[in-house]
Amino acid sequence: MEANYQGMRQRPVSIVVSERIKVPVASLPPMLAKKLNDRLVFTNPEYEFRQSRGEWLGNVPPQIHCLYEQRGSYFIPRGFLTQLLELCQHFKVKYRLIDRQRTIDPVDFQFHGVLKDYQELAFKEIISRDQGTLVGDAKSGKTVIALYLIAQRRQPTMIVVPNVALLGHWKEKLVRFLEVPPDEVGLVGEGKFDIGPRVSVAHVSALYRRVRDIRARIGLLVVDECHRTPSRTFTQVVSHFDCRYLLGLSSTSQRRDRLSRLIYYYVGDILH
Repeated sequence: MEANYQGMRQRPVSIVVSERIKVPVASLPPMLAKKLNDRLVFTNPEYEFRQSRGEWLGNVPPQIHCLYEQRGSYFIPRGFLTQLLELCQHFKVKYRLIDRQRTIDPVDFQFHGVLKDYQELAFKEIISRDQGTLVGDAKSGKTVIALYLIAQRRQPTMIVVPNVALLGHWKEKLVRFLEVPPDEVGLVGEGKFDIGPRVSVAHVSALYRRVRDIRARIGLLVVDECHRTPSRTFTQVVSHFDCRYLLGLSSTSQRRDRLSRLIYYYVGDILH
């Protein structure tokens, strides 16, 4: 068996990246497959907490699966791509990256503002990567950095927020810093489903069941306050977008539900 595997190993592993990562299971060394399962299948903190207190477990699953197998392939959240490639290098596994992420014809934005030095530093780190997470407190100017990124990426953008109060906040910032006319800012939530020609703001729950209807029109996804978004809703929404560019904004690197790793698996590692 080892001899056969050594022969198979000479062929690069095909890693297909779209809304998710797809990897043929048979092409993976056993140690790499085990490492993927160790990282991407883990104990559910809520289940563990309820069990320790003798509480009713209900429908709470004992494990959270960020990896699943179907028709001979592993499907993995694409925010995990950097870690996957690092693991391939660690185990000396050759790979071939097949990029099927969506890029759309560019749209024009004009940024009207000035970044502070620390914001400029953060932006340079973010623009160098297609996906990732920006962490900073409420006064760090994450919104302004994200707006500057939107202007530089020049892609039709969807901004996802965890509560309706942030819909108006983002619309005001888009009008102020990018001079998008108010009637051109798309809105998903509060009974509306209107996708703007260049940029839209969506309440995550309102977007939950409509992602497939609009994803072909989105080139950049920004997830605001991703540490606050309910885990299931967050993963379901993000994992259905196949746009190349993805940015998460968070005020902390830790979620209250102890599922912080979901942010990095689905959106990407901390960039700044």
